[in-house]
Amino acid sequence: MSPSRRGERLAVGLAAGALAAALVGLASLTDAFRGIEERTVDQRFRLERALTPSGVADSSIVIVDIDNRTIRLYQDDLGRWPWPRNAHGALLDFVALGEPRLVAWDVLFSEPDLERPQADSAFAAAGLVGPPAIHAVVFDEPGADSASAARFEQALLDRGRRLEALKRFALPLDAPAWVPSFGTVDPPLESLLAAATGVGAINRTPDPDGVDRRELLLARFAGRTYPAFALAVAVGGAPGYDRLRRAGNQITLDGEPIALDRGRLRPHWR
Repeated sequence: MSPSRRGERLAVGLAAGALAAALVGLASLTDAFRGIEERTVDQRFRLERALTPSGVADSSIVIVDIDNRTIRLYQDDLGRWPWPRNAHGALLDFVALGEPRLVAWDVLFSEPDLERPQADSAFAAAGLVGPPAIHAVVFDEPGADSASAARFEQALLDRGRRLEALKRFALPLDAPAWVPSFGTVDPPLESLLAAATGVGAINRTPDPDGVDRRELLLARFAGRTYPAFALAVAVGGAPGYDRLRRAGNQITLDGEPIALDRGRLRPHWR
């Protein structure tokens, strides 16, 4: 084969390889390709769980689950969900007997109970004398102008005092560029914020196929940065914020970088 012929074949081969690499690179940017990749990760997690002996649960964490069975069981006593807030107050009183270091409410208490205001008062009173508590918040309207939205909420929805109280739980660090910004927020009732040790975002961030594989670590609202629910619980609320630092584009906890996947926390589901 002549040198020129070999050169032509080499050029064609290199061009084909470059084209294939470009197509793979473009495909990796599409939701379809990412969906396939994520499903393979799901399978690897399932395989790992099947091959790995079951670990011992952390006895320092107790989950009090309000599931469908619980709601049916107490329907005659408490009615349909949502329960009156004094029921949560009674639950808090019972849990407090075990002297927990922290209680985290993965329930959004953002609207007052207009029919039973005394129930809200009872819950708030239990929180004032109970163990330290983390309450849930939900941020909405990603990418919106949070400053103008906050002014709108303050003027129209009369949430000015709640928005002011929420600032107490902002993190004392500048948010990296990957932290999403939101335009509105559903904070807990003012009385619950007053008694709280911290707040944490419980936003869902599903992948394009609808499966929740990652969670927010941080959220930005009205020029301030707030922790996700899991992070707020991990540091024990605002008193533990000094355990968090920003190191370049990373967030560290007790000096160790928190591993993220595309700016979100990816739990290692077992």
